[in-house]
Amino acid sequence: MQVTIRPAREQDQATITAMVRRARLNRADLQWPRFMVAENDHQIVGVAQIRRHADGAAELASLVVRPSAQRQGIATKLVDALVEAQTTELFTLIDRPFVAKGGTLSVCNGNPLPFIIQIVKAKPGCNKGS
Repeated sequence: MQVTIRPAREQDQATITAMVRRARLNRADLQWPRFMVAENDHQIVGVAQIRRHADGAAELASLVVRPSAQRQGIATKLVDALVEAQTTELFTLIDRPFVAKGGTLSVCNGNPLPFIIQIVKAKPGCNKGS
C-alpha cells in the first residue's frame, strides 16, 4: 500500500471526526489544523494529532488507522511525522498495545496499561513493547 503522510486540510474534518468516534477515542478538540493524515488512493486511512492542553503540555493523541490498513506501519509514519515537527516535550497516554517498527515511539518499562510516557527518539538497547 502506497501511503502519503500530509497535514490535514479543512475538508478532512468530517473524516477525522468520524474515524476518532468510530475508534471510541476522546473526541475533545478534534481540530483539523492539529492533525496529520495518512492517505492512500486519495482516501484517508489514518489520522493523528498533537493536542495542546491548558497547561501548555503537548499530547500525541487521536491516533487511528482504518482496520483494513493496519499492520503496515502507517501509525508509525504518522507518529514520526508529528514528532519530527514537534519542538517541545511531547507526551501520550498509552491505553492499548502499540509497538513502533523502527519508529520513534519506544515504551521502556513494565508498567501496566494505561500509563503516560514521554515520546523520545528510540534509544539503542531499549526493548520496544516491554
